[in-house]
Amino acid sequence: MAPSSGAAGLTARRSVGEAEHWLRTRLFAPGPGSTAPSTLRGKGVLAGLLVVVGTLIGAFHIPPSQWGILWAEDGSVFLHGAWSPATAFDLFQPYQGYLHVAPRLVAMVIGATVPASAVATGFTIAACAVVALLGTFVFFAVRDRFVSVAIAALVWLAFVGLPVGVPETNGNLANLHWYFLAAAAVALLSRTPSRLMRVSGTVIVVLAILSDPLSLYLLPLAAVRLFVYPEPASKLRAGIFAAAYVVQLTFVVLAPHMGGTRASVTSTIPTPGNLLDLWVRRAPELTTMGTRVTAYVVAHFQPLDIYLVIIVVGVLVASIALWARQRVWSLTFIVLSIALYGFSEFFAWTDLAASGLTFGLRYAVAPALLFVIGALSGLDQLIARSGRRPVRVAAVAVVIVIALVASASSIDTADGREGSPTFASQLAAAHTTCDVEGAKTFTAQFAPHWLHELPCAGLRAR
Repeated sequence: MAPSSGAAGLTARRSVGEAEHWLRTRLFAPGPGSTAPSTLRGKGVLAGLLVVVGTLIGAFHIPPSQWGILWAEDGSVFLHGAWSPATAFDLFQPYQGYLHVAPRLVAMVIGATVPASAVATGFTIAACAVVALLGTFVFFAVRDRFVSVAIAALVWLAFVGLPVGVPETNGNLANLHWYFLAAAAVALLSRTPSRLMRVSGTVIVVLAILSDPLSLYLLPLAAVRLFVYPEPASKLRAGIFAAAYVVQLTFVVLAPHMGGTRASVTSTIPTPGNLLDLWVRRAPELTTMGTRVTAYVVAHFQPLDIYLVIIVVGVLVASIALWARQRVWSLTFIVLSIALYGFSEFFAWTDLAASGLTFGLRYAVAPALLFVIGALSGLDQLIARSGRRPVRVAAVAVVIVIALVASASSIDTADGREGSPTFASQLAAAHTTCDVEGAKTFTAQFAPHWLHELPCAGLRAR
């Protein structure tokens, strides 16, 4: 080998080593730590409390009288699948051109264990509980990145009370994949010595991949993590993720040949300006002001609100880049937020002016959560730099008040269940159809005003 070749190889290896060290210390290094409980018992008590309270917050975003109303795909797709003759392959039935393993798995458990009269309420509470579990995982995964445990807790609050998701995604299985997409990014960008957290993170990433092909946005994160940590355990997890991607993408290709539809791509490609306007409204604006306040601001002050939010976010990003200790970690989440929103709108472009502020908000849930994580961690570090305790306490209090007001601003927002009958109220007619008339299916109504056939076999079994 020529001397120049050897020198070039040495330089390349040194560059790779420097890149690995930079990523390890800037992106994956533990943070300053919070005051969250450090004992196993303390963590267990706190985790249980967060899951229970988070489930209640999610459930009470919906009027209790509507808990018994099944949401669209929850009834027509997932309950239908749970009440049909069960096989392991049922988890891998594509809908709308791709797999939805997470909601099908929850539906199978609820459908097999809960009486028919309570199955709708079971779906609603189970969906809220899954979101609370994801929020609790994220809290424990990121808490060492925060100086203030109160601000770290706002990340959990965002999962269980995010204003963006209330009108459309709260309390139903059909939209769980948006929360999995956000939690999976946290799992890939967090480094924890806890075996339970590592296993939980792996499960979350796999379920995210098997529930939405938009999880492809996670692929660079998984590759970077494998590059930085090439030990056998990381290689095993990378192999599991790769297998999950192969399964999901295989069914995306095969879905049209299995009696389903092909995953759609929008026919009207949004411009960067369109995407920026929508991201601003649906990530920073709705997240900090809630649905009703944002609707008022849009109605009376647009486009001034867009410019103002862009300035505020720009100042925040610049401040994090200049002064935050963990700037790379914080800014990565903000970049992921913008990238995922653009990626998702490429498949389902929604024109804000034509469709209204709350139409298609499900596409903003994961980007909004990613923005919250990045913005809160950056704010936390900037507040900690002030040095003066009264200033830190006041700043934390302001952030908490903004979060609570935003959540409260969306509590009674219409979620599309109004006017639909409860599932239990339809069972008498269903039993007549199935037991007296001997039919194999019965018609049920789901919100928002969907009619679909369900198998009588599932009703008789309950």
